[in-house]
Amino acid sequence: MSKRSIFLLLSVALLSAACARFKKASEPTAAPVSIHTPTAAAPAPIATANPTPDFSTMTFVEKNNLYLQLLSDRQAEGADTTAAEEAYARSLDATLDGNAGEADQYLQQAILLLWK
Repeated sequence: MSKRSIFLLLSVALLSAACARFKKASEPTAAPVSIHTPTAAAPAPIATANPTPDFSTMTFVEKNNLYLQLLSDRQAEGADTTAAEEAYARSLDATLDGNAGEADQYLQQAILLLWK
């Protein structure tokens, strides 16, 4: 056999192997279905108030991002966000004045005003 025929034979073999792999990979496999029958009735969900965020574990940036997300959500709902925006403005003023504690306090107040 010549080099050319060996090369063609190997090329065809590799191509057919690749096609077989591709075909096998594209075939959907049936996922095993697990049937779960509960032995007892599930407990009813407990109705609780929406807890406020844990500000002690959040950085100022995380609080700021949370405020911006809540503001966007409430404005999309058509809610009045004036009080929260004023508290946020006071937070920005305190930040510019170098009073980080007061800025944090106003930012938390703004978040709570938007919190449901």
